[in-house]
Amino acid sequence: MRKHYSHEQRTKLIDLVAAGTTVSQAAAHLGVKTMTAYSWARSAGARTDAQGRGRKARGRKALVPAPTFVRLVRMDDEPAPLTVRVGAVEIEVRAGFDAALLRAVVAALQGVGA
Repeated sequence: MRKHYSHEQRTKLIDLVAAGTTVSQAAAHLGVKTMTAYSWARSAGARTDAQGRGRKARGRKALVPAPTFVRLVRMDDEPAPLTVRVGAVEIEVRAGFDAALLRAVVAALQGVGA
C-alpha cells in the first residue's frame, strides 16, 4: 500500500539535509522511508556522498529559499545626481550640466594627477 507524506514532512527533510543531517537520519527522525527521502533530496538538488550527507550538487539548484523582492518607490521627481570621481576628487553632476565644462574639468584633474 502506498503511503502519502505531507508537504511539511518533505520540507522539513530537505531543510535537515541542507543543514548537514544525513538523509537516513532525517528520514528516521520524520518517519519517512529512506528511499523516499533520497528521492526528495535528489529532486531538491542535494547530492549525497557515501556517508549520506546532503551536499549541494554542481550545476543543480541550491537548497535555499526563493528570493524575495522589495517594491521600489520613487521619492521625488528630481533625478538623482551622478558622482564622477577623478583620483581623490568627487564631482556631483546634476541634470542640465554643461558637458564641455565637465570634460575640461576632468581633463585638467587627470593632468594634475599624472
